[in-house]
Amino acid sequence: MCFRKEFSIPSSYADDGLVLHLGPVDDMDIAYINGKKIGEILITGFWNKDRTYEIPSNILNPDRNLLTVFVIDNMGGGGIYSSSDVSITGSKTREHVVLNGEWKFMPVAELINNKIHFYDKEKTYLNRPELFMAMNQNTPSLLFNAMINPIIPFTIMGVIWDQGESNVGRGFEYRTLFPVMIECWRKEWNQGDFPFYYVQIAPWEYEEEVPSSAAELREAQLLTMSIPNTGMVVTTDIGSLTTIHPGNKQDVGKRLALWALARDYGFDSLVYSGPLYDSCMIDGNKIIIHFSHIESGLLAKNGPLTHFEIAGSDQKYYPASAEIVNNTVVVTSENVSNPAAVRFGWSAIAQPNLFNGAGLPTSPFRTDKWKRLSE
Repeated sequence: MCFRKEFSIPSSYADDGLVLHLGPVDDMDIAYINGKKIGEILITGFWNKDRTYEIPSNILNPDRNLLTVFVIDNMGGGGIYSSSDVSITGSKTREHVVLNGEWKFMPVAELINNKIHFYDKEKTYLNRPELFMAMNQNTPSLLFNAMINPIIPFTIMGVIWDQGESNVGRGFEYRTLFPVMIECWRKEWNQGDFPFYYVQIAPWEYEEEVPSSAAELREAQLLTMSIPNTGMVVTTDIGSLTTIHPGNKQDVGKRLALWALARDYGFDSLVYSGPLYDSCMIDGNKIIIHFSHIESGLLAKNGPLTHFEIAGSDQKYYPASAEIVNNTVVVTSENVSNPAAVRFGWSAIAQPNLFNGAGLPTSPFRTDKWKRLSE
């Protein structure tokens, strides 16, 4: 791909040590001004690296100049995609010329079936050879058609599902996406509301562009339990902060089995779920949290309760003290005299210690309905 932009430099910028700020380029690039190369990165893997190239003063014209950037993209969208201004800046005065706005663009060549096809004025981009889509696991409908659709004619008892990590950052979208997938599968099989048991994502240090993205994804998974005949396994105590897919699959499998045995195979006495947030009540400077699935009572493992936060109407959360009282949790903080909401385990790496007597952990939750940044 070739990108071109005309610009002019004020005479006051002369000998100011000018620098071109392109921002990130996906994936490789060579930059020219007036036909003279000023910089390049021709190594793959630097698609998110900012490009800053020094501009020799002797290549600039007093009136019209031409910036040309050749970009080589090996997959995906490609191109120049700076979130800030593309500009030329003086290293001494810090004055700058902004290069935003319209650029000229032309595909120069395309690699198809290991052969390079060049394009010029006579042979345009639209006349290139037919390009077949390179499919992978992210191609829409591919996983369903390749792995699910072929087994739909078979009778099934139910589904167990362990996924969600790739949707971190889109928790509010997942509130719709996940239930619709469950309903779609049930419709395709035409066997009624068969059991659908799934695993909430485990603690891991996600690179969150929006704070609380992982917590919002867990919340979306928790809310999906409103779909009939679904159940969720919580893994906050058996995850690995260094491995996005924890190695302890045995306990995950056991907890999934508890749901199936208790709900579908007649083992009614089994405790199959950890405590789930049910309701809350504000009482002066404290908030009292009620839970369902507290069989054998609530339990704090290895010391006082952790990972509770409380906020007033200003929506600013503070770490809170929490204690178990009569199978409820009472939450307070000296920083919040008039509390409005509580949240629990609300971070990517939270490993809280609230369990029921059967040793099953409590799902992270929040009592507020305040809008989040990812909505």
